[in-house]
Amino acid sequence: MAARAETLAAPAARLRVVRIGPVAPEQVTLADGPAFSGRAVSRHLADAREAVAFVLTLGPALETEVAALGQRQDLFEAYLLDLAGWAGIEAAVRVLRRDLVAAFPRARVSHRLGPGHRDWPLTEQGALVSLFEEADAPVRLSEHGVLIPFKSISGLFALRASLDSNGA
Repeated sequence: MAARAETLAAPAARLRVVRIGPVAPEQVTLADGPAFSGRAVSRHLADAREAVAFVLTLGPALETEVAALGQRQDLFEAYLLDLAGWAGIEAAVRVLRRDLVAAFPRARVSHRLGPGHRDWPLTEQGALVSLFEEADAPVRLSEHGVLIPFKSISGLFALRASLDSNGA
């Protein structure tokens, strides 16, 4: 199923470097809006001047095939393909982070944090996705704030100043 998932995946990502505005203990405001709430996102961005906002998807073909397998009652195959899709999206995020490290050699790139992680409300996913032009975004939001296609993820990578060779 991993090989099948690979043939069905059509990864697409959109990135945007954003400046960090005021950071309070439980809220962060981007310099050009919006604001995000929660201690986790505040800590994540507290010592960063910039971050990379992103949305990443594997596209709709994989989940269409998972649904077709389910309709045919091939439930174990559907489960394995779905699992391979989630592994694929996590692998894509790791590749994205590696690419960011190469693109920003003078910065330390954090792990990703996204709406729904820790105490960052999933309801703020719309505000994060709003950073991208709707016509250009490879994802859309359900009425409940879930990304569609389902094999999609969004978040922020903090860009922190690197220490120079003197440790300053």
